[in-house]
Amino acid sequence: MKRRDLLTLAPAALAGCAVPARACTLRLDETLVATAYREWAAFRAYINGPATEGMKNTEFNPLVEELDGMGLVLLTIPAESAADFIMKVIASTDWGQGGMPDITELPELWAEARALVGVSQ
Repeated sequence: MKRRDLLTLAPAALAGCAVPARACTLRLDETLVATAYREWAAFRAYINGPATEGMKNTEFNPLVEELDGMGLVLLTIPAESAADFIMKVIASTDWGQGGMPDITELPELWAEARALVGVSQ
């Protein structure tokens, strides 16, 4: 099994199959970032949905931490397009609710951004 396979399967496995089955569908026409983003979005919808209403913080907080972790994993997957990069930003910040790592924390991300817009430095 390759790293790519693990990254694709890990979020669904950690969700304990609570994520809708359509979120676990493999789509050969999408990028790895798009696949991981779709899994992040499905898990986000799950933890913000009726299944977790009334859940104790001790049960809910680990789900939020897992969602955050999924966003951080997305940052490590190379973007193949500007759309991929935007999906990485959305997931890693939870639609702008959190901050992005700066260039000292994740220089690869900002090198990728520069490459996508055609800037060398």
